[in-house]
Amino acid sequence: MSKEGQTVKSRSRYVVKGIMLVMILTLIPCKLFETRAAVTRLQKPLGGVWQMWAGLTHHVQPERLAQISQTIPKVLILTGDEDHLVHTSNSAYLKKHMPEAEYIVWKDTGHIVSGQHVERFNTLLERTFVEGRAKLEGRS
Repeated sequence: MSKEGQTVKSRSRYVVKGIMLVMILTLIPCKLFETRAAVTRLQKPLGGVWQMWAGLTHHVQPERLAQISQTIPKVLILTGDEDHLVHTSNSAYLKKHMPEAEYIVWKDTGHIVSGQHVERFNTLLERTFVEGRAKLEGRS
């Protein structure tokens, strides 16, 4: 099988896993979901599929990644080592082409890092915002 054929097969597998995850998450009631659902219009299932497809097929050229890295005050690349939707190697690819970016891999963490580690995630975001603002104001 060609490399391109393997890539398509691999992407298809991730789409199927993503769809299964969406189905499971819709069946599991939780307080956070109920709170969000009370104030947000729910995405239709097909919208979720297309959103996943866009994420799996989107590609940004290395030159553009380098430009983004150089022009945005603070870039954070955060991934979980157990993310089965977006492989950690994709985040490593971003870091390779965005040398100014901060790259963090959280252990025992899947795709929804903000849901698995709420306080830790919020603390990281706050730090990132402070560092980005300081860089904009020339204090770093």
